[in-house]
Amino acid sequence: MVKDKIIKKIKLASVTLMAAAFFLTGCGSTLGGDEPEVSVDVYDKIVYSTTPVMKGDITPEVKVFLYAEDEKKVNYYPYVDSVTLEKIYVNEGDYVRKGDVLATFDCESIDSAIKSYENEIDEDLLLIEHYKKLHEIDETVSYDEEIKLLNDRMSIAKLYVEELQAKKDDYNIVAEREGVVLKVSDITDTKNISRDTLIMTVIYGSGMYTADMEKYDFKVDEEFTVSSGGADFTMKVIDVNESEKTAYFKLQEEVVLGQATIGMNIEKPTIKDVIYIPFRSVFEREGKSYVYMLDENGYRYAREIELGDQIDDWVIVKSGLSEGEEVVK
Repeated sequence: MVKDKIIKKIKLASVTLMAAAFFLTGCGSTLGGDEPEVSVDVYDKIVYSTTPVMKGDITPEVKVFLYAEDEKKVNYYPYVDSVTLEKIYVNEGDYVRKGDVLATFDCESIDSAIKSYENEIDEDLLLIEHYKKLHEIDETVSYDEEIKLLNDRMSIAKLYVEELQAKKDDYNIVAEREGVVLKVSDITDTKNISRDTLIMTVIYGSGMYTADMEKYDFKVDEEFTVSSGGADFTMKVIDVNESEKTAYFKLQEEVVLGQATIGMNIEKPTIKDVIYIPFRSVFEREGKSYVYMLDENGYRYAREIELGDQIDDWVIVKSGLSEGEEVVK
């Protein structure tokens, strides 16, 4: 019985080997076809870019934003219809102050009416003087009623002159406060101008700005340079509010920058002789900081480091790295 069992096992093993041979060689060997080719992908080793660990002085730079307190852009149009532009007194880029006349429109009819009433007042004054002299010649004759009528008429004429002068203001464009002329329209036909004709655009502003003190501790009288429109300007700290962490600036030049927000880069004191690497090379795991290094075969491994302050795109390394070593970018 034992012998029969051994023979059965040998037969089963032979069948299994034949089946394996059939699948390995394929049915093509029996049918006369080509044997299949087996391709294996070649292993490509990952190549990592590295950057050297630096040592030296590093100067921190922070960016602070200044916010204009009262920048305002104003477009000026005629206040009345069907007027003739008489003269524009400013050019683009001119600095103006409150009350400056920027442009005038022809108001000849109003000037003529004012002149007429002023002449009437002068004539009435002469008549009053005349009546007074007549009374001096003959005191028995009273001219009080005539003089009263003339005074009443002069009062009315003066009211008309005041009203016309006020109306004449509608024929002038006057600066509301300090500002800069941003644009002056090119008007070819100066007659019959309507209320929707743009005459000029002015940007007003006091030159006052504010900034928070979270990134930089500003001091009164400190001065900083800002750039706008391809030119440099000076901002001076005129006050600080420690409780609100706010600094107040005054633009030193007589210009209006026309920007609600201005970025300002400030350099902090230089930190001497430190080890530093790009911040992007650092990764965090469970509250610890690491960088990747490469072994002699080019394979990556992690090294724990201790970090200091981050300076822009760099970070100071307190321990764990030495100058000249390479870390994975």
